[in-house]
Amino acid sequence: MSALEGKITKGVGGLYTVTDASGSSLTCKARGVFRKENITPCIGDNVLVSEDNIIEAVFPRKNILVRPPVANIDYLGIIVSAERPVADTLMLDKLTVSAYCMNIEPFVIINKCDIASANDIERIQKHLFGTNIECITADCVTESGIEAIKSSLKKGVTAFAGQSGVGKTSIISTLLPEAELEVGQLSKKLERGRHTTRHVELHNIGDGIFIMDTPGFSRYDSEAADLKQLADCFPEFAAFNKKCAFNSCTHIHEPECAVKEAVQNEIISKTRYENYIKIAEQIKSRKAVYK
Repeated sequence: MSALEGKITKGVGGLYTVTDASGSSLTCKARGVFRKENITPCIGDNVLVSEDNIIEAVFPRKNILVRPPVANIDYLGIIVSAERPVADTLMLDKLTVSAYCMNIEPFVIINKCDIASANDIERIQKHLFGTNIECITADCVTESGIEAIKSSLKKGVTAFAGQSGVGKTSIISTLLPEAELEVGQLSKKLERGRHTTRHVELHNIGDGIFIMDTPGFSRYDSEAADLKQLADCFPEFAAFNKKCAFNSCTHIHEPECAVKEAVQNEIISKTRYENYIKIAEQIKSRKAVYK
């Protein structure tokens, strides 16, 4: 058997599952030299495997998420719950910002629509108004919207993310019933889900499409380095940026700001803009700490 190229689809206890273009998988170990080079192979890495099932090389990455450590993500399916738990729109916007920063295309799935009111669903849809981010409504009980999710998946790697309890694992279990993924029960006392995903795994669903669950979390920091990059990660601002009085407008304190005017005229989502300001404040605070 000669050396082969493949993608790491699973990693547990120092052992990695590598899947090649034909869909065949094998279990590998990584060369010890990676530690000296400060390289840690992770899920999504494209690698070269030797004849004796040793990962010899990790190819350059398109991007990498730090928490959880996954590489070469093409699409990010951000799952929010229409009800129980209530959708955290700040986390939603932080995730879209991080996606755009790393050249990842985000889309949103509003889950648990079977137990939510029309107002609950509409609140999230209105929040995303003007962004051109695809938004799919779904529920795993009747499987409404599951076909729409399948149709939205494209060649490449799609990661699913969102706060705990929104149904990430349930959606993937519906997409991949043969995977028999563990599904957690929502904690009634805390109104949030238990973290059921103990490791990250890529699932090959054919035609070059891979999907990935990620461990649940309730906090996430945006990847934007400064306010200019942050503003660029709000696509609804693009049509108004050049209309501001100042070229360096941050769309927060400056007068004659076209973005703020668009918010007042309800052309840009007010709740999204409020989250933009919150994220901007966090970025400024972070820079102040590191000075």
